[in-house]
Amino acid sequence: MIKHMRYLNKVLLLLLLCLFCCTAACQQSVTPLSIYAIRYGASQFPAKQIFFDEKGTASLPFAWLFYVIKFNGRVMLVDTGFSDRNLAKQFKVNHEDPIELLKSELSIKPEDVTDIVLTHNHFDHIGNVPHFPRAKVYVQEEALKSPNASFLPRDGRLVTFKDEYALEPWLRIRHVGGHTKESSVVWLQSGENTFLFTGDEAYLLENIEQSRPLGFVHDKTKNAQFIKDVKSMDKVQILTFHSPEHVPKNKKSALIYKSQ
Repeated sequence: MIKHMRYLNKVLLLLLLCLFCCTAACQQSVTPLSIYAIRYGASQFPAKQIFFDEKGTASLPFAWLFYVIKFNGRVMLVDTGFSDRNLAKQFKVNHEDPIELLKSELSIKPEDVTDIVLTHNHFDHIGNVPHFPRAKVYVQEEALKSPNASFLPRDGRLVTFKDEYALEPWLRIRHVGGHTKESSVVWLQSGENTFLFTGDEAYLLENIEQSRPLGFVHDKTKNAQFIKDVKSMDKVQILTFHSPEHVPKNKKSALIYKSQ
């Protein structure tokens, strides 16, 4: 019996070693990897919606962003922006069409996009999904119950998850549920570099830097815990979807990272 247990332990150890080696091999295969930010709009936004403890009527500069990740011949969007001019007018956004910016800034056509990761279902994150006919779309399962669920594909390209989904060993979507029920964040690891795409669990970098949870929130406890957890982490590059500093003022896009 003891010999049998020792044998099983050796087999288990070998399996774990194989799993580790396969994961490492997958991580090596992603090079070259590049991350771009696209800014398609700018506006002012009520401070009391950005910060839970803001009581006045002040507004703050607010960018409207999404991200592009290119690797192994794939073109992945993290959220899509929106092209609806009426919504741009309603929110007083100095707006450019994200579809056109993808073409002019990165030479990406809609049919080139292979994957779309959605952090949540608000219009500025999901609004352009129908423009990408080939892309697989990944989103937390609560999104199917949201008012904007009609933007999601119903032709077999939709992938949903409950708590976490690994697109690659180094690229994971994790459910938070603070900003909205389906609200998720994206973690990307490239070598020694760790990136966190916050969705709207943090509107601005200041939400985390100043430990100030959101004002506009579905579950304030979950959002506050997320802010606290991220604040305590070292060596994580935080990428929000509304911080103006991610893209220089005179630019419409920015290369955030390119692997060596």
